[in-house]
Amino acid sequence: MPETITLHQFPRPKMVANLGFFCMKVEVFMRITSIPYQIEEIFNPANAPKRKLPYITHQGQKIPDSSHIIEYLTSYFSITLNDHLNQEQLAIGHAVKIMLEERLRWCIVYSRWLDKRYSPSFQNIFLDLLPFPIRIIYPLLATKTKK
Repeated sequence: MPETITLHQFPRPKMVANLGFFCMKVEVFMRITSIPYQIEEIFNPANAPKRKLPYITHQGQKIPDSSHIIEYLTSYFSITLNDHLNQEQLAIGHAVKIMLEERLRWCIVYSRWLDKRYSPSFQNIFLDLLPFPIRIIYPLLATKTKK
């Protein structure tokens, strides 16, 4: 039986595939490549390596950062997803990856938290994930800081 990787990521709400961009990136990679994994949901990444999610645990190692995780898994499992691509195609893929991770992400963050047309829906999804006392306190604090 193949070894199972533990993917530590944010809780997944019922209506959204994943709230974390980079968590989704790793999970989709693991699904595409059929790497067996289990999910441990963590709301507060304070104890995570680099204090960020996602990270994986494999053979007692904690590997943080979505790009490092994918590099590690590609090497460890001898994955050949990109072997058929030439140098130009790899470069274009890298450029698109950087654009999505470093630029488009901020547009999504803006629409989730600041754009009054969309933020109420997202914040309701987010609030449903919070434990009871924080679920009540968070909206009060958020409205105070926006004034």
